[in-house]
Amino acid sequence: MNIEEIYEKIKDKPADELIPIYQGNRDDYPEELITAIEMVLNERGIRGEREEKKSNSGGYIRGSLWASTAVIPLLIILMLFTNPGREEYIYYTKQQMVQASENNPISKGMAAIVPESIIDSGSIYRDYHLFGIYENKILGDVKVLGIFNQCILLGDRDLLFQSSSTASSLNGGITADEDSGEPDVYFLNREVAPGYDGYYVYSNSRYGFYIYYPQELNPNRMPANGDGQAFTSNDESISLTVFGSNLISEEEIKDLYVDWMDTIQGDITYTVLEDNYFILSWLEGDTIYYQKTFAGKASQNTFIFSYPGDKAEEYKEAVEILESSFTHGDLDQAH
Repeated sequence: MNIEEIYEKIKDKPADELIPIYQGNRDDYPEELITAIEMVLNERGIRGEREEKKSNSGGYIRGSLWASTAVIPLLIILMLFTNPGREEYIYYTKQQMVQASENNPISKGMAAIVPESIIDSGSIYRDYHLFGIYENKILGDVKVLGIFNQCILLGDRDLLFQSSSTASSLNGGITADEDSGEPDVYFLNREVAPGYDGYYVYSNSRYGFYIYYPQELNPNRMPANGDGQAFTSNDESISLTVFGSNLISEEEIKDLYVDWMDTIQGDITYTVLEDNYFILSWLEGDTIYYQKTFAGKASQNTFIFSYPGDKAEEYKEAVEILESSFTHGDLDQAH
């Protein structure tokens, strides 16, 4: 039968008989029957649920499109107001430096105390309003994406410790490996400090400084660029970090002094500020820290000695020898 014939047979049937067929699985009925039922229901002003579902689907689609259109401007506004600034970037960089240097004691020591002004002055910030890109040329050639109040490192975190200056090797202080002839970066020549029993001499050929250090301290692996050296005791409760660094711009010693003080997390117990050096001592938890920094027009030399607070009297003499023996290199030249 065609649609017209089917229509004539069902046009007088009750709606409660037709609607279940129309709402059911159409594969169970001839297409002509479904079409004829739809004609009857339309004539009676009855809209089948199937049509309502189609209408709702269209509504969902229109609603989704509207929601998407509304979200985009809101997202742009959110990006504008959550674009991280320089302070967020500096804080993030310092945290990344500390985390990335867990296996490199000297880098870890420098990372924890490096002045924020050095990170800031060595960074290039490109503000694209919705997000920012930082590029640091001093601590390493790294890029950081700032977006939604977050900083995301683009690349290898270890690049934070690759100096942008030309690396120079430590020639006189490294013993040679007998098998390969390559430098053995774990051991220094044990030169006894003249006039001081129980002390060795550490000298740095790149920055030209030297210091007498206790023989109980063991040298750790040296950084490839020859910035300095870290030493630790067998139980790791005592440490010495001595290093040099080039200044980004010529700073007065008092400005550098303030920069370093701002990085200290503990209670400062002693300070000295002179024309070309300063001394800081502070207590952080149960550990005492003692620092001396020489600074000139182009570079600085620093040592930081830490030891348990309950051994202050025991290491009083060591602090005095470290402080008095620490001799700086040419501070008016970059290295």
